[in-house]
Amino acid sequence: MQRNASTDDLYFVTLTVIDWIDVFTRRYYNDFIIENLAWCQQHANLNIYAYVIMTNHMVANVPDGSLGNVLGRFKSYTSKKLYEMIAGNVQESRREWILKAFNRAGKYNPLN
Repeated sequence: MQRNASTDDLYFVTLTVIDWIDVFTRRYYNDFIIENLAWCQQHANLNIYAYVIMTNHMVANVPDGSLGNVLGRFKSYTSKKLYEMIAGNVQESRREWILKAFNRAGKYNPLN
């Protein structure tokens, strides 16, 4: 029997970038992620107990809502905004390669 998740439960959350592309080697993108997480804390009741920008790990919960819903909105907004940031960053040496990988992943997987 599967137990329903309590809003008080903590979850180890792993978020990944398409093809494990390490976009977070640039401070510019890290700052954006931190700002976006702070917005979720202030406006979506997200509790973050620990996080490491290794590109994909944090421990979090949402006591009065759905962690899945908050993370879904976070990932949707973040992916679109990061795409715009990378596309507009003429100093991003990997820009063409990253955008090509993102476009390929989006073409073949409607969830991306």
